[in-house]
Amino acid sequence: MNKLIVVIVFYLMAFFYGKAQTLEVKNVLGVCMLEQDGRKFKLKEMEPVFKFDQEAIGLLKKTRRQKVGLFFLGTAAGSAVGIPVGMALGGEKIDWTMLGVGLGLSAISVPLYSNYNKRIRQLAELYNAKNLSASKYCFQPQMELAVMNNGIGIKIIF
Repeated sequence: MNKLIVVIVFYLMAFFYGKAQTLEVKNVLGVCMLEQDGRKFKLKEMEPVFKFDQEAIGLLKKTRRQKVGLFFLGTAAGSAVGIPVGMALGGEKIDWTMLGVGLGLSAISVPLYSNYNKRIRQLAELYNAKNLSASKYCFQPQMELAVMNNGIGIKIIF
């Protein structure tokens, strides 16, 4: 009985070790964020995994540059829309030109954010594929239900 418990514990440890290393994509206010084990995962932390894959490094660098550009574009669009709206709430005359520019920048940023989210998902899939293929060579016992002469048992192959 004790051996069965030990086998089950080893199996669960191997299963959860593989699950803990996966990277999840969370959608927060329309922008994809990477999360691993409940903590925020940064794009910079992917570099060591992709150091020998030039295509993945190129995608990673494009995504990081796009993130910086989208930050400034989103800030400009939000400011250009927010200032006229704040002026209107304050009782002043609305600056329609600035409002139009802000709405135009917002319209431009929507497809760019969509492309950014697609790249983030691709990077997460590549990262998970690399980690799972690397963990294939780690401790992964195979368990089989075996029928023997003296009864039924679990056969473990290392």
